[in-house]
Amino acid sequence: MMSEGRGSLSPMWSPDFYAAEHGIEVVEDDIPETGRYYHAHRLIALRTGMTALSRRCALAHELAHHHYGDTCTSPRIEARADRWAANRLIRVSDVVRCAVERPEHPEHWCDELMVTPHMLRTWISNPNNHRRAEQLWRLVA
Repeated sequence: MMSEGRGSLSPMWSPDFYAAEHGIEVVEDDIPETGRYYHAHRLIALRTGMTALSRRCALAHELAHHHYGDTCTSPRIEARADRWAANRLIRVSDVVRCAVERPEHPEHWCDELMVTPHMLRTWISNPNNHRRAEQLWRLVA
């Protein structure tokens, strides 16, 4: 199930729906990091008190660990989880729409896309996403 995006953006992927659909329990807890995935328990703990935007990104990141079956962590595993999350949370057409509507203000794109700056940087740094966005930009600009 997708939730409605903001303004004219495409319908957005819902990490909460994905978690429910895959039988992953999501709880809030007083933890130092933004989230933790407990593979053996099919449980994700998210830090209490995060903004909706930060919670959405943290949940997507932790769901990547579920997707890959991660039972440990390393910088490589964390980067892979960020890429998986960014590719679920951000659609190329929405990035292009933001670039067309606010070319001089990329700092506002995160609010429109409902992602953290880290997730947007992760998405943009993927050469495949950059190439797809550039191709679509040429069609609409």
